[in-house]
Amino acid sequence: STKPERDTKVVKGSTVTMVVSTGPENKQVSVPDLIGSTEKEAAKALKDVGLALGNVKKEASDLYPAGQITYQSNSKNQLVDPGTRIDVIVSSGPSGGGNEPSGEVNYIGSVYIDVNPFDYLEIEEDEVEVVLEMEQDGWVTPITNEMRSKSEFPFTVVGIEGESDSPGIITMYVNGVVFKLPGEQEAKTWIANFKAVEE
Repeated sequence: STKPERDTKVVKGSTVTMVVSTGPENKQVSVPDLIGSTEKEAAKALKDVGLALGNVKKEASDLYPAGQITYQSNSKNQLVDPGTRIDVIVSSGPSGGGNEPSGEVNYIGSVYIDVNPFDYLEIEEDEVEVVLEMEQDGWVTPITNEMRSKSEFPFTVVGIEGESDSPGIITMYVNGVVFKLPGEQEAKTWIANFKAVEE
């Protein structure tokens, strides 16, 4: 361009200013940090600065949880042209070779009640109400409530669901009264051991 503008009449000897173009202005943008982001978050972050998400590849990673980006083709803060596509690698989870648990874990235990209250208590009925309570990790929960005759002792309870693999302390109530061995001040207790079982 010129100043004065083209085709303007000027006095001989006047100063004419010329501006020479160096070509289209190239406004490069800074690549955002995508490491640790999800694919959706990365796509939005790139779009916000005028870039685009390129190829997405999945690979196992022991450092990043499944779904998080572990690699980007252009490093953060690198200047690139608008519209540049940034390739990423997304974690598919730990490289466990199939050894990682695939489902939820339950804790299942059992207990053997090795005494017969009919041998220690004055019981006139043919059956008694037996309630077993378990204390585990500070929580107390009932695990059985049933009627039993003398011939149904001793007995084993299986399939007890626990909160962890910590041992459970079992207390027995007979007809609503905590069971104690003769001469003992404290209630008789049993231990239920638990193990983790994958669903």
